[in-house]
Amino acid sequence: MFCFLVLIFDHSQAEDRFLESINVNKERDHSIVDLRLNQQLTVVSYAPIKEGDLLRLKVRITGSAFQVDELPTNFETLPWKPTADVPLYNVTIDLDGAILLYFKRKVRYEMLPATNAFHIKVKVFHPVRKTELPVQNEVKAIEQELEITKIKKLDVIQGSDDPVLAGLMNEARRAMLNEDFSRAIKLYTKVNLKSPKSIYGQQALEFLGLAREKNKQFAHAKSIYQQYLKLYPETEDADRVSQRLAGILMAKTEPKKELTKGKGKESKIDNLQWDTFGSVSQFYNRHVSKFNGDASRLNRSALQNGLDFTSKLQSQEYQLSTRFSGTYNANIETAVKDEKRISTWFLDLLQKPLSAQLRIGRQSRSSGGILGRFDGAVLSAPVSEDIKLNFVAGYSVFSSRDLFINSDQYFYGVNADLGTFLDSWDFNVFYIEQYNYELLDRRAIGGEVRFFQENYSFFSFVDYDIYHQGLNSFLFTGQWVFPDRTNINVAYDYRTTPFLTTSSAMQGQGFRGVENVSDLEFFFSTDEIKQLAKDRTAAAQSLAIRLSRPFSEKIQINADFRVSTLSGTVTSGGVEGTDGTGFDYAYSMDLTGSGLITEGDIYVLGIRYNDLQRSKATSVSINARYPVSREFRVNPRVRVDYRDNDDGTKRYAYQPSVRMTYRILKSIQLEVEGGGEWNFQERSASALTEADSDEFDRTKGYFVIVGYRYNF
Repeated sequence: MFCFLVLIFDHSQAEDRFLESINVNKERDHSIVDLRLNQQLTVVSYAPIKEGDLLRLKVRITGSAFQVDELPTNFETLPWKPTADVPLYNVTIDLDGAILLYFKRKVRYEMLPATNAFHIKVKVFHPVRKTELPVQNEVKAIEQELEITKIKKLDVIQGSDDPVLAGLMNEARRAMLNEDFSRAIKLYTKVNLKSPKSIYGQQALEFLGLAREKNKQFAHAKSIYQQYLKLYPETEDADRVSQRLAGILMAKTEPKKELTKGKGKESKIDNLQWDTFGSVSQFYNRHVSKFNGDASRLNRSALQNGLDFTSKLQSQEYQLSTRFSGTYNANIETAVKDEKRISTWFLDLLQKPLSAQLRIGRQSRSSGGILGRFDGAVLSAPVSEDIKLNFVAGYSVFSSRDLFINSDQYFYGVNADLGTFLDSWDFNVFYIEQYNYELLDRRAIGGEVRFFQENYSFFSFVDYDIYHQGLNSFLFTGQWVFPDRTNINVAYDYRTTPFLTTSSAMQGQGFRGVENVSDLEFFFSTDEIKQLAKDRTAAAQSLAIRLSRPFSEKIQINADFRVSTLSGTVTSGGVEGTDGTGFDYAYSMDLTGSGLITEGDIYVLGIRYNDLQRSKATSVSINARYPVSREFRVNPRVRVDYRDNDDGTKRYAYQPSVRMTYRILKSIQLEVEGGGEWNFQERSASALTEADSDEFDRTKGYFVIVGYRYNF
């Protein structure tokens, strides 16, 4: 029944999306696709292992007793503009608890180790292109150009009294030869910051300008060349730097050819580039159920309309962008009110040479002590190569259904991003204050630690409230990848539920006529309110160990063990406390195959067993994705659940379904899904009567989702 609960529950209960945004960072021969999340997710497995036009990521919610496919949600989609290097056009999270990356052609990729539970990163390799020069001659040509600018290994170490700086210069030289200009920029910047007045600092400043120029960051290169000529106007290298600066200035003043008008949405006028992309979708969602001999019940009949777009206007030095993501659900045949949601709507200004950024509007953050979505502003500015300060202020958003600013609850804070140090370590530290109806709601400090190496990594996060003097959250996730591609992931999560704030004291106080947290001051002192907040707050803990191992290029096995517990709460303030849950245990295993029948197919056989305090539950599922053609995909699924309750009753559920997608044009995709459920809940002996002696309550039903998605 878990899968079917997704459709029975009203979407309004799903207060936040899982997917937030996509960012693509381009390197020399690959790009990093960074999926930013609103909730902490861990990738358990992925298929196919190396290449394909569809990448399926099986994910689990970090530290939660529920999984993605057990929670009420709808299909979520993030559109992206495909390019020649990264032909990604759509990212979707479906009802199976999987994130799907759709590409317009087959690509090679590599999953990167997790360094942050709010991000999933995939390395996508660029296609190999034919060049006019053989690779050997091309490398030789680069070496000749570097010789002209005196980036010679011997030149930088002869007479050296600082082997560390010499090593950095040699490493930067190798990066230039390999055309890894981004790494060369980082290394030359580090040398210049460490020893700006030495011979290394002088050389590093010139070569930093050259690396920026090669990386087509002409505004940066111009600024650096001008700085060099100001510091070293009389040196013999000043003429060469002047020539390079003149070349950049001349390129900027050359008349532009008149642009050919076309139908594309990207335009360039006077060094400005304007690009807009996104998606529009419409889906009809219908769900009908029937309980025993009762009449059929229409649970949902709604037309779901979605719009998600990003627009960017940029020059060499600035980028102005905006993003909107919202939905409108028109309910048909039911008394349920229509629903409007705005998940994201912001304006973003980026100053490229300084890497300073200002974002204003509705947005979501997962770092710096920010608790999800808010209406406000974030100002980010680097103060050095390794330190960036972020200032944030805004109003909390409880639900995307809140279309207007909630001025009753506001916050402000500052945090700093530190690193990268030793090519492996990144840190974030924060301070934040939150108020609700002028009462201090939360005052917290904390931070993040991220460590990354090729075969192992870990991420840790801590949030401590210094006003309530309590630990709100602690998370540790570690990942090890072995040479045979065996992957082991360990995660420990501690968090208060709900998050420890003064507002938590309102729980159960409705009988006093309390409408907001400030009303509590008529009945309790400040210290008593703080104690009520602690009494209403439980602590959830979980430990998860996950293993993934490929048997071949086409088959892999994944196993998962998780133990979790939830503490009780204290009776106080006229509110009864709750008992703890004890320890719940969950075991799961699935066998995944890809490319078994045809290229691009994926098959998953899964089994799950939950040993809970009041029941034992077993679930078996089969999931297949079969590409009938490049445009047409079929996704049949079936799931069987069995639950043995401690009161002696049993429950059985069967849920078959099928989803089909058909891309009729490059930018238009039709989607249809339908399925049913048969649920049998055994009744206790005390519930049986002569008039109704049936041993089972029977529920059956069906759902249909049909619609289209247009990417522009």
